[in-house]
Amino acid sequence: MKLSFIVPIYKVEQYLRKCVDSLLCQDYDDYEIILVDDGGTDGCPAICDEYAAQYDNIRVVHRENGGLSAARNSGIEIAQGEYLCFVDSDDYWEPNVLGELMTQIERDNLDVLRYNYRNIDEEGTEIARIPNPWGTIGYSQQVSDGASFLNTRLGYACYAWQFVVRASLVHNDKFTEGILFEDTDWTPRILIKAERVAETSAIVYNYMIRQAGITQSRSVEKMQKEFHDKLNLIGKLHHWNDIYHLDWYKGMTASLTISILKLVARYQYEKKDDYIDQLKQYKVFPLTPYHLRRKASWNARLINLSPKLYILIQHCK
Repeated sequence: MKLSFIVPIYKVEQYLRKCVDSLLCQDYDDYEIILVDDGGTDGCPAICDEYAAQYDNIRVVHRENGGLSAARNSGIEIAQGEYLCFVDSDDYWEPNVLGELMTQIERDNLDVLRYNYRNIDEEGTEIARIPNPWGTIGYSQQVSDGASFLNTRLGYACYAWQFVVRASLVHNDKFTEGILFEDTDWTPRILIKAERVAETSAIVYNYMIRQAGITQSRSVEKMQKEFHDKLNLIGKLHHWNDIYHLDWYKGMTASLTISILKLVARYQYEKKDDYIDQLKQYKVFPLTPYHLRRKASWNARLINLSPKLYILIQHCK
């Protein structure tokens, strides 16, 4: 089998059918769809079983709730495809695009292919992309090794659902469970091992931005979890940079550090010295504004001048 779609599913009853139907509506035959029911308590488990009974190329995993990474890993463990592709269950694919992707993969013997996407709202209306402060890089079909792609082409959009990946790269590098930002942790680990990586500018994926997710407030506990996981991620990036010496790692560290200091300014201002000390232990300063847009670059320069001053300015806004 050539490709396995892995779809982690949890409490998305109103979106699930559109997602699965979009994967069935492809101009390519040699693929399977693995629906991973992550302990859903709504109608999703029954919907999964309904599709599996109707289509031979759909399999279902029912598991206790463990989160997105655990669900993806459950799918990886049983996937039969030579390539893997992850799809979030409230998103959907464009029809009849898989054939073109697989043609490019086979023609260029790719390990990884990145495709383009659009943001949509819950009604399916396209949402214009807000300029990314960390910079965006155009798509190219030029084949490069994974380290070069990571350093010069990836930018800081590390979405796992934006790639078709050779399965052999993933089996010993699954998603880290129990953390936020699992894609930012996983994607560079996979790319650094890839020998042949390319892209296509074709719109393949529709990424839903839900209003509930935009307006959801952060509790202190969630902020602390976010800070802890971002700090751990910085530690991992520091480790990888010691091995590969890529500017991408330094730039991603800068973007994570800026976001951490903004969180501190909003939620933990009185503990700013403690957080700055923890960042210093990872030797993040001075920040390297690699691939950062103008505003983020200025933030990095101000932080290099004085992290405390930056936090104060953010706190007073």
